[in-house]
Amino acid sequence: MSSPTAVDGERRERTWQIIRSAQAIRLFIYSAAFVLLGSGLIKLISGLEEVPIMARMDPVISFLTNRQLLVIAATLELTIAVVLFWSRHDESKKVALVFCLSWAFLTYRLGLWWMGYRGECPCLGNITGWLRMDPSFANLVGGVVLSYLLIGSGLSLAFRVLEGAQRHVKRGSVTTSVFPD
Repeated sequence: MSSPTAVDGERRERTWQIIRSAQAIRLFIYSAAFVLLGSGLIKLISGLEEVPIMARMDPVISFLTNRQLLVIAATLELTIAVVLFWSRHDESKKVALVFCLSWAFLTYRLGLWWMGYRGECPCLGNITGWLRMDPSFANLVGGVVLSYLLIGSGLSLAFRVLEGAQRHVKRGSVTTSVFPD
């Protein structure tokens, strides 16, 4: 049997772990918001430019032009960035938004790969032209940013779900909610 002092120490340590974890999730949410804000603005500006690649049909979603798809993606990214910055929603829901958007972007990139597309990703807009950047490097940077958003949101969601499950098990209740209280 544990002494009261040991139990209090364990509680303090567990509380500290939760606080650190919540701070890490909050930090991820704000960093994701900045990434989406920057990416959304780049896509919006690119979508409004008069460059030949914008008038072409998108290779994956072939009923939209690259311009139309960029403006749609920019609108989604900017909207989610606003929600991440200023919404009072639960952090789990914010992270879920980032995860869903990241999953959609991953699906798009997998579509490009599956089709054997070998050009620069149209999802990056005209950033390679602005910065005189090699398209393969821009694709690499885009992949790293996508990985950060997908892995960060996935781990944050997993942590929140496991944390909620542990709380419910300790209380003796069973839940099927993905979002903990």
